[in-house]
Amino acid sequence: NIIEGKKYLLLKGAPERVLKFSQHQLTDSGINPISRDDWGKKIDRLAEEGERVIALAYKEWWDGEELDPSQGLNEYIFLGLTGIIDPPREEAMAAIQECKEAGINVKMITGDHSVTARVIAEKLGIGNNNGVLTGSEIEKMTSEDLKDQVLEYDIFARTEPEHKLRLVEAIQENGLLCAMTGDGVNDAPALKKANIGIAMGIKGT
Repeated sequence: NIIEGKKYLLLKGAPERVLKFSQHQLTDSGINPISRDDWGKKIDRLAEEGERVIALAYKEWWDGEELDPSQGLNEYIFLGLTGIIDPPREEAMAAIQECKEAGINVKMITGDHSVTARVIAEKLGIGNNNGVLTGSEIEKMTSEDLKDQVLEYDIFARTEPEHKLRLVEAIQENGLLCAMTGDGVNDAPALKKANIGIAMGIKGT
C-alpha cells in the first residue's frame, strides 16, 4: 500500500504469529519496543468475550527492495488488535443438539484462539470439560498418543489443515465412523479422508 508517498507492507493474522514477527509497536509517543505481556492480556480479554482476534502490523517497504517473504519477518511494527464477533446461529445450536440426541459425538475443530474456541463451544453445547487441545500440541503427539487424546477432547483450536486430517485419521483408528464438515479449501484433505465429507457453502471446498 502507498500512504503519503511511502510504500508499506501490511500484515494481519493470528495475534501470536503477528507478535512473533514484531519487535516494536506504534504508540502515541512514537515507535517503542513491544510490550508482549500487555498484548497477551488484551488478546485473552477479547477471546474471553468470544471474539475472534486479529492482530495488525506494518513495515516500510523501500523502493527497489525485493519482496521476499522469508526476509525481514521480525521487522514489523505492531499496530494493535481487532475483535470480530461471529455469534453462533440458532440453527447451528439446534443441529448440534439433534446430533447428540442421535448418539453422535460432536467435536469442534477451529483455527481460532483456544479461549475463543472454548467460549463459542460452550455456547454451542460442545465440550466435555476436558479443555482445549491446540494444533501445536497435536504436532508433538505420536499417532498413538493422538488416537487416545482425540477421544478425550471435543475442542481443538489453532489448527492447520494437516491437524484436521490427523484428527480424522485418529478418530477412524479408534474404529469409529467420522463425518467432517467444512467450508474452506483448507478443509479439503480432512473432508476427503472422512467417512462422510460434507462440503458446505457456495465457494471454498
